[in-house]
Amino acid sequence: MALFYGVRDDIRYNPYHVSRDPAHMKASRVLAERVGYCIPKAVLLAACVRAVGIESRLGCEPSDPVGLLWSIC
Repeated sequence: MALFYGVRDDIRYNPYHVSRDPAHMKASRVLAERVGYCIPKAVLLAACVRAVGIESRLGCEPSDPVGLLWSIC
């Protein structure tokens, strides 16, 4: 839970910090800039839990036609 709270509380959520540049989806960039919107924050959380040996992957809700509902599986 500490990783979840760390990403939730220590990485500022900014829905206007969106870019089509693939580099903006890298966990290392989100960690360095300490800002991101939902998908990059999910990428960072997935990378953090993988780093401590917990298997994880990102998934998109199939019933969401726009692809806005992401989760860590």
